[in-house]
Amino acid sequence: MYRTSTGERTLKGKEAEAFQHMLSMMLDEFDPTVEWNITDPEMTTYGITAYDEMSFGQKLWSLNLVSKALLVESITYPPLVAYVEATVATVFIMADVLLDMEKDSSADYPKFTDLMKAALAELAEPGDESCDDFEPSELVTVLEERIFWDQDYLSADIYLDSASESSRPLDEDNGGYYTAIAHDPPESQYKALYKELIELMEV
Repeated sequence: MYRTSTGERTLKGKEAEAFQHMLSMMLDEFDPTVEWNITDPEMTTYGITAYDEMSFGQKLWSLNLVSKALLVESITYPPLVAYVEATVATVFIMADVLLDMEKDSSADYPKFTDLMKAALAELAEPGDESCDDFEPSELVTVLEERIFWDQDYLSADIYLDSASESSRPLDEDNGGYYTAIAHDPPESQYKALYKELIELMEV
């Protein structure tokens, strides 16, 4: 379960499948059986400070946290703090990678654009605008807006010491929107966390 802009919910159907496609593009970087993944400090950066500045373990743990919350209904929703939302936002950056792959693929290759359209068609309510003529980037934006309240997480490098900058109320036990810190698990837990992410591809 995740507290989205459209209510407390779990992604279902094609919307879940679209998220799983994006998530799958990140998983190779977290495979703990590849030694350089853990030992190389220069992991891919995405321009989202609240995500980029986390350690390997924090990123792996946070990715596990948000992916379970979005895909498994029985999971308690995580706090809406900067590192949580930044992790989800980083997964959505993978949409650009999938769209670039789509441009270079054969005509019979499954299209991420078509998957996003199918997701929005499933979610459509009477009176909603058709997304058939949307550009791929617009489809990504609509799916993002169904999850995010705003983009406060992008200001983490400016407001590191202030939770009051967030535009929405946050529970006091969240530890502050910008100051909350992701758990950094011991290396002995990496394989289990990674395995759980792989299993989420089948949810």
